[in-house]
Amino acid sequence: MIVGHLHKNVNFLHIIFIIITSLFLFNCSGTHERNLEKFDKIYGYCDNPHRGIKGTTYEICKAKEQARGPDGKEGEMENIDLQNLFGKIRGNSNAQTTVVNVNPFLWRSSLEVTKDYDLKFVDNAGGYIQTEWLYQSNNPNKRCMIKIQINSIELRSDSVETRFICEDQVNSIWVNDNLNYISEEKQLTLKVLELAFNYSYEK
Repeated sequence: MIVGHLHKNVNFLHIIFIIITSLFLFNCSGTHERNLEKFDKIYGYCDNPHRGIKGTTYEICKAKEQARGPDGKEGEMENIDLQNLFGKIRGNSNAQTTVVNVNPFLWRSSLEVTKDYDLKFVDNAGGYIQTEWLYQSNNPNKRCMIKIQINSIELRSDSVETRFICEDQVNSIWVNDNLNYISEEKQLTLKVLELAFNYSYEK
């Protein structure tokens, strides 16, 4: 009887210990996350020393930070959907893939994001891609083109630039709409960078 009673007490104390430990760890986890967020505001998400982001992961984080904003967190900007922007447009399967003076992963990813569109210029040596005019399916009086320029042999967040140029048709004449498409350009740049980093892992 005494042994059985002691055994029940030990089991009860063991359960109490597990509950208290779990509550303690849960509270510490919440405090740690709050501290991380506090230091994110001071250093920035990628450069927060308490997160210990290094190497290629740091490069990816900085690329996302450059495209999304100063905190660099995931999920703050949806991936760009060029089909929704310009409708269904036939792609050009004759794009060259030979790379001379530009980063091969950035070049490959640039071709990938523009594969559904007709390409006007494809300069693999200079790392330059320009699409034909792309027309919005619901607005024939609006057209845009995409320009992508790769500036380096290195895979860095600043090694690629994207630009949207759009025109409106006014009295049968196409004129520049003089608008900035900063959000779309950032999203496209981010997509190119993410694909390029993914391709670099495959080598």
